[in-house]
Amino acid sequence: MDLIGLRGRALTFLRPSGSAVFNGERLDVVSEGSFISRDAEVEIVKVEGSRVVVREIQS
Repeated sequence: MDLIGLRGRALTFLRPSGSAVFNGERLDVVSEGSFISRDAEVEIVKVEGSRVVVREIQS
């Protein structure tokens, strides 16, 4: 399954690591470097092995 581009919501604060949910599935993620608040909308931008990198979607 290609994860890049999936949008979801941060379940925890990402500073820079934490958890997010995508299509009902909880994943351990890391932000691109910046702090992301809990409940922020995020998008997967990179997958390196088991490392899933997300960026906050600015609305």
